[in-house]
Amino acid sequence: MTPDRVVLIPLLPLLGFVLNGLFGKRLGKNFVSLVACGAMLAGFLLSLAIFVGHPGGASTVVAWEWIAAGSLTLPVAFVVDPLSLIMLLVVTGVGFLIHVYSTSYM
Repeated sequence: MTPDRVVLIPLLPLLGFVLNGLFGKRLGKNFVSLVACGAMLAGFLLSLAIFVGHPGGASTVVAWEWIAAGSLTLPVAFVVDPLSLIMLLVVTGVGFLIHVYSTSYM
């Protein structure tokens, strides 16, 4: 499992939010809907790929060191275990379905 894939899961919806929040009025409704649904779908597909390729057990993925002072190091890290992978699939899958429903309904 590569660390960059795990870090991308929360960053892709954040990137979609920033793009739609800053430029949404100028981009049009269809493009904004595509960005929002696409970001959630990409997060779900990444979660699914990590779930399928995960060997089992728990692993810690360090995104970056937040504070490093002397012997104190506080990293920003993600713990990837079977339960967190199931929750990733549920949250990103249901989030994608909510986005699709809201863009076609509203």
